[in-house]
Amino acid sequence: MISMFNILADMRAYGFEKAVLAKLDNRLKTIIAIHSTKSGPALGGVRMLNYPDFESALVDVYRLARSMTKKAAAARLPLGGGKAVIIGDPEKEKSEEILHAFGELVESLGGQYITAEDSGINQKDIEVIAQKTKYACGLKKGNGSPSLATAISVLEGIRIASRRYLSADSISDKGSLEGLVVSILGVGKVGSTLAELLVDQGAKVYIADIDKNKVETVASYTGATVVDCETIYSLPCDIFSPCALGNSINQKTIPLIKAKIIAGAENNQLSEPFPDSLKLKNLNIVYCPDFIINCGGLILVAGELSLPGLGYNREEAIARAIEAVDYSLNKVFDIAEENDISTYQAAIKIFGENSF
Repeated sequence: MISMFNILADMRAYGFEKAVLAKLDNRLKTIIAIHSTKSGPALGGVRMLNYPDFESALVDVYRLARSMTKKAAAARLPLGGGKAVIIGDPEKEKSEEILHAFGELVESLGGQYITAEDSGINQKDIEVIAQKTKYACGLKKGNGSPSLATAISVLEGIRIASRRYLSADSISDKGSLEGLVVSILGVGKVGSTLAELLVDQGAKVYIADIDKNKVETVASYTGATVVDCETIYSLPCDIFSPCALGNSINQKTIPLIKAKIIAGAENNQLSEPFPDSLKLKNLNIVYCPDFIINCGGLILVAGELSLPGLGYNREEAIARAIEAVDYSLNKVFDIAEENDISTYQAAIKIFGENSF
C-alpha cells in the first residue's frame, strides 16, 4: 500500500499549490487538487468514483491534476491544471445536495479551480453544481459536453500517427479510415463516441468494457465487434485505444499488446510513465501521449471562459483542438526521433512541469 507520507511528499516534489479535502455530507469526501495556476486558473473535471480507499482517490486526483497542467500547455491554453474527485458510487450516492455542496466548495476557492464533467459526473450534474458556483463550465448554455470534442481530438491523433507510421496513403486529412483496425478499451462517454466516429469513417473497430450491458449497447448502434477486456490487448490491430479510467498500459499488459500504435482518450494511460514508455519504444510500439491527443474536451470547455485568447464557440473549439493535436503530436514525434527517446520523454521535454 502507498503511504500517505509518500503521496504528500510526491505532491510537494511535483510543485502542487493546494489540495483541499472536505466532507460533502456525513459520509462522502471530496478532494480538489490544484497543481498549477502559473499560466492561469486550474481547469479540470470532477470525477465521482467508488474508490477502494482514500489513498487510491488521492493518488488518482494528484496524477490527474498534473496531467491537466501538461494538457493545457500542449493545447496552448492560458490555464493551469487541477482536478477533483468525489469518493462515492455515482449510481447510488449522487444527489443534488452532494453536488450543491461540491459547488459551494469550488466557489469558496474564488476561481483558483474551475470544474467540469468527468467520469461519473455528466452535463446535468454540472448544471446542478453551477447553481452554487460560477466556476463551472461545459454547460448547456455554453459549449456543451466535452465528450465529442475529446473523441475528435483523439481521432486526429490516430489519423496523424497512422499517416506517419503505417504508410496509410488512404488516410487523408478528412477522408476515409478504410482498412484501419482499432481496438478500444472502455466505451464510456468518449470511448463510445470514438467508436462511432471510427466506424463511420470506415475503420474496423473492436470494443471491450467491464460493463457488459454498456458494451453490447454501443455495439448495437455502432456495428463494432465486442470482445472481452483480457482479449482486447492481444488482438492484432493497427491502433490500441485505451479509453478507460487510467493505468491501462503497464508492465503486465505491455507484453500482450499487438498494436503498432497506442492512441486513446484515457488520462494517465501509463502506470509508470518513464519505464513503460521506454518498454513500448523498445517494442517499436508508437505511443501517442494522452495529454497531447485528448485535449479536445479541455479546449472546448475553456472556450466558455472570459480570459484572453478564449471565449469561442463549439465549432471554433473543435478546429482549435485539431490544430493543437496536429502541431503538438508532430512536434513530439520529431523530438523523439531526433533524440532517440520515447514519445513520453519527448512530450515531457516540451510540455512537462519545467516547460511553463
